This record gives sequence, C-alpha cells and structure tokens, in this order.
Amino acid sequence: MRVMPGFFAARRVERMKISRAAVFVVLAVSLAGCASEAPPEVAEPAPIETPVVTPTPTSEPTKPALSDLVLTPDGLDYLVTGEPVPEVESDLAIVSLEPDYCAASSGAVGDFWVSTYPGGEESSFYITVDDGDLYRIFITSPEILTEEGIGIGSTEADVVAAYPTAKLVTRNPSVNMYVVKGDSGQLTIEVPVGDEFGADAKGTVTFMTSMTLMSDAWTVSNTGAGATCQA
Repeated sequence: MRVMPGFFAARRVERMKISRAAVFVVLAVSLAGCASEAPPEVAEPAPIETPVVTPTPTSEPTKPALSDLVLTPDGLDYLVTGEPVPEVESDLAIVSLEPDYCAASSGAVGDFWVSTYPGGEESSFYITVDDGDLYRIFITSPEILTEEGIGIGSTEADVVAAYPTAKLVTRNPSVNMYVVKGDSGQLTIEVPVGDEFGADAKGTVTFMTSMTLMSDAWTVSNTGAGATCQA
C-alpha cells in the first residue's frame, strides 16, 4: 500500500498540536495549584504591655508622741548621753535650745535645752548639758517607759523583775536606787522606801535618770538637784 507523503506530514503536525496542548494543560494545572496555595499569613506580634508601676508613698517623718519615747541607759530617742545634742528640724525635735530660759525664774543666765512637749520639763523630761555633751536626762512623765516597760509609778517588784542584774545603791537611806549599765551611759531608777515622800510614793518609782557612765550615780528624790533652772 502506498502512503502519500502528505499523510506523514499531517501526522507530525497533529502530534505537535497534542504535545503543545499537553504542555498548556500542565502549565495551567501548575498555575492553578500555585494560585490555590496562598502564602501563610504571618501573625502580627501581640503588643507588649508595659506594667504601670505606682510608687509606694513614703510617709513623712513625724515627731514621736511622748508615750513613744523609750528610755534606755544610753539616752532617749536621738539624745545620747556623752554626745552633743544633734541638730534636728524644729517640727521633729523633742528638745529645743532656748536663750536665757531660766532668767525669769532663777536668774540663771545662758541657753538651756527645754522639752518641746506640752507642759515642758515638769510634765515630760529635762536634760543637762556639760561642755557641749549631754550629761543627764531626768524623766518626770509616767508616759515615758524603758524598753522593759518600767516607768514612774512602777513598783519596786517590777523593777527587780525587769532588771535582775541591776546594782542596788542605798547611798540615800530613804531611797533604793537601782543602776542599770549601758554602752555609753547608765540608768538610775529611784524607789522611796520610807514615808518621807508620801504614802503613795513609797515602794514605787519616783525618778528615772539616764546619765553618762562617768557620772557618779546619785538620787534626785530628796534633793531636787539637776533641775533645768536652779537658783
């Protein structure tokens, strides 16, 4: 059988058309697949919240109440025996230096340290300064207590229980004086043993004094010595 030359040419053209069509189909499928596979979305990072820090309010220093003062063998609050009286803001100070404070009452001339609490020294405490250093602190208010809870009006039994190692000094026959040593000072606690100071005072604390270690411990009960203003 004889095949005409044009027959093979037509077959080649047909095969080329099929091949091109197949390529177009493959490309179309590939492009469709690419189109359907969208790139993954990248999540935006969550905003970082900065915590709001509220500063803690600091309380302003205040002058302690008289009953908050604690008497020790070494002093009272910022008053330390054997050291100068420190400078403190007037609204915080428990003592103030008053010019010629005693001139009117006793004629004594000079500046004196005076309690800043109502009633002054007679209802709180008074101090003496020698050569610029605190020499003694005399307690007159029952509101001021020691660390062990002893104050004016405490019983002698309370004193002995609070200070079992205190030295008992009976230099004055009418008064038992207990001496408690500290680091820079000493505390004297006076308890009348007779009726000389009244029945209510007998057997109870009448005076407490913080003084330097170099001081010779002595009683105030029947002398009145040591007051801020002396004639």
